[in-house]
Amino acid sequence: MLTGMTAFDNLRGRQLVISALILAVDNRDRVLEICATTDGDVSHVRAALVREFKLDPMQADAILGMQVRQFTPRVIALMRVELAEVEAELRA
Repeated sequence: MLTGMTAFDNLRGRQLVISALILAVDNRDRVLEICATTDGDVSHVRAALVREFKLDPMQADAILGMQVRQFTPRVIALMRVELAEVEAELRA
């Protein structure tokens, strides 16, 4: 854990990452199209994802780090459950 980070900050960061992953699976065709057609290195792809989906760079990096197995229905369902749990904790 980074110095100065609170439990709330950690939960909020996790919420942002999970939300980005769910956005990617819900928009998989567009995400793959951006990755396949953006010229340049990974920084260009990251910037394209940030622009397209109004993400921050950390969220775009989470999407770029996804593995294909994260697109299975079971894993997607587990991500949605985890996001709901994190959001419940943030409201508490």
